[in-house]
Amino acid sequence: MKNTYRILEDGNIEIDIKYRGEIIKTYVSPDKLEKLLNFRVRWYGLSSSDNRKVYAFAWFTNESGKKVAIGLHRYLTDCPDHLVPDHINSSDTLKYTNDPSHYSLINLNENLRICSVQENLRNKLPYKNSTSGVTGVTKYKTKEKLRWRVTIYLHSDGKSKSKHIGVYDDLAFAITQRKKAEQKYYA
Repeated sequence: MKNTYRILEDGNIEIDIKYRGEIIKTYVSPDKLEKLLNFRVRWYGLSSSDNRKVYAFAWFTNESGKKVAIGLHRYLTDCPDHLVPDHINSSDTLKYTNDPSHYSLINLNENLRICSVQENLRNKLPYKNSTSGVTGVTKYKTKEKLRWRVTIYLHSDGKSKSKHIGVYDDLAFAITQRKKAEQKYYA
């Protein structure tokens, strides 16, 4: 299947890609159309290693003759190998899909940034079995009652450490404490 490109009313480009036998959509900024058309590949949907996100990928043969995959987000940003392209997923860009696993298909300029692996890990989605729905806030049962434990991961020198923020009775307050910790440690 060849990819179909459409110009939307807002000027952005919608591309049909195949994913698990279905056609899904990915989006790019209009200034990237020529770059895409000059890179003669087919873009496909590919799940992340934990199956929580779908990315647009293409296979191509590099200069040394080896067949390799490249993510559309990496290709569009010309991201160096030691860094990672990150989907910001601001509220402006989320109008294109209501499926969180497809947020990684919104490859508009304003939704992409280049950052370190540590910076990228800060905005990861909560796990499917999350008890709170918020990364870093987990259920903590004691004999007396249900409480909420708040942690945050700190990265330095290539190592990751979990920092305990506190244990709270109220989920909403625990989430607020997590957000404050993010501002303190990630700002």
